[in-house]
Amino acid sequence: MEQINKNKTYIFLKIIIYSIGFVSLIFLSNIWIGTEENWDEIVKDEFIPALITRTIFLIVIGLLFLGLSFGLDYIYKKKGNFIRELYFLVVFSLVLNLIMMLVL
Repeated sequence: MEQINKNKTYIFLKIIIYSIGFVSLIFLSNIWIGTEENWDEIVKDEFIPALITRTIFLIVIGLLFLGLSFGLDYIYKKKGNFIRELYFLVVFSLVLNLIMMLVL
């Protein structure tokens, strides 16, 4: 019974970490300092450098949440797949930035 409660707590905490991380990345991808005209100019003239910079920023923020997830795995003695989670973070950050830069 104690093992079941530990597993439920572990899953609940993982869901919280991933949810907060997901919402934080979406919120932070919307942040831009500057005017709308300046943003349109940057997207038109300096798309690739802006995309790379914003993606690196989101990856660094996402690494904080991956660190929390890794720490939770260590505390509960679970085997996590950090490389897979890192891969999803990079792809999600890149796709999210592409969507934000091209659509919005």
